Amino acid sequence: VENVIQIDGLWAIEIDDNRDRTIKNEHSRRTIPLHPVLIDMGFVKYVQSLPKVSRVFPELKKRSHKYSGEFSKRWGYFLRNKVMILDKAKTFHSFRHTATNHLYQKQVSEPLLEEFNGRAGHTETTTRYTSKFRVKTLYDECVLKLRFKIEPTLRGLKLSKS
Repeated sequence: VENVIQIDGLWAIEIDDNRDRTIKNEHSRRTIPLHPVLIDMGFVKYVQSLPKVSRVFPELKKRSHKYSGEFSKRWGYFLRNKVMILDKAKTFHSFRHTATNHLYQKQVSEPLLEEFNGRAGHTETTTRYTSKFRVKTLYDECVLKLRFKIEPTLRGLKLSKS
């Protein structure tokens, strides 16, 4: 919860290794602005309704030093058994591939893509002499360019009152 923050009027998520979370490497440490669709769906309101010291998804249990494994398995089950996407290559990680390719096709620069994804694509010059991109830059040049057709069944998805 403490990692969902507002910077210069934009909601963002800080990805870091505080408390019981770890990051893969220093390039993974970044602040990513939230897409307006997530905000419209009530994500920030949901986070604000949680205790300050809790996790955004408290039902996920830590296994093998991370929280993502259980969710990935649930997502795989949902894809195969509910949505009927049977291709085993389609996983939760496919979102990252799809978003990156989408931005690449819109000619987003590689340095922006690398930082947005938390990858180690920095040169000696950028590592030594530059700072990370501003949240506003990532928002304008990456987040706002992520536009996908949303199925009608997902359009009404909002924060549950229960």
